[in-house]
Amino acid sequence: MAERPFAWLMTCIMWAGPVWGFSTAPQVNCPTQFRAVASEVSAPKVGEHALSKAQIKFQVFDAIKGASADDTLSVEILKFGPLKVEQGKEYLVQLDKGKLCWIEEI
Repeated sequence: MAERPFAWLMTCIMWAGPVWGFSTAPQVNCPTQFRAVASEVSAPKVGEHALSKAQIKFQVFDAIKGASADDTLSVEILKFGPLKVEQGKEYLVQLDKGKLCWIEEI
């Protein structure tokens, strides 16, 4: 392959193509966007299983799009999932029809 550098380059690009599918975009365009404090995190203790959900209530203090300041919005997430929301911390939250699109700690 050393005598064909173009073929080697094309082979490397072809094998690296699927890698781009694993990158994430932090800017998601959802209709409801706000900065809020997680005011309450509650999860039922009875009947816990892998798909148990936790109810998160957010106190909105900065409405970016689709929400109004001083609103209280709630979202369900998986209790044992990859997202961990702690009470009293600030988050940037994006929702689409009440479902979570994006969340990150500020």
